[in-house]
Amino acid sequence: MKINPTNTYNKIYEEKEKKKDMESKEDTSVSASKSDKLELSPEALKFAPIKEKIKQGFYENEDVLNKISEKLLREIEG
Repeated sequence: MKINPTNTYNKIYEEKEKKKDMESKEDTSVSASKSDKLELSPEALKFAPIKEKIKQGFYENEDVLNKISEKLLREIEG
């Protein structure tokens, strides 16, 4: 019976490479998820106060709605 050490080495080497590849893929996915951010545009940020006023019920008043509609109409007309 003849044992070929080269084949054994290649098998061990391939297994180590597979483990390294899997670990590097896992590291990449973990580091990518840590660096993800949500950044809002300045246009979106300017609507935050409006959102808070909606939650507080500020716009449920008829006088407020009339004033807002008048401002919007003036802005649309130019």
